[in-house]
Amino acid sequence: MKSGAPMVRRPMRALLLADSTQADELMLVCDVYDPALRLRALDIAAQALQAMPESLEPALA
Repeated sequence: MKSGAPMVRRPMRALLLADSTQADELMLVCDVYDPALRLRALDIAAQALQAMPESLEPALA
């Protein structure tokens, strides 16, 4: 299974831009027991957010 920032960027962006959710923040939960894998998963999410265009910055603030 492929994973990485590009794979999670689109759904994260959709959540932030969706008028139906009116979300102004994301809360990430990682139900992985292994601490190294948990850190890797959250690192991938951080990379995805950092790679988003600057036009989303108000949504992320």
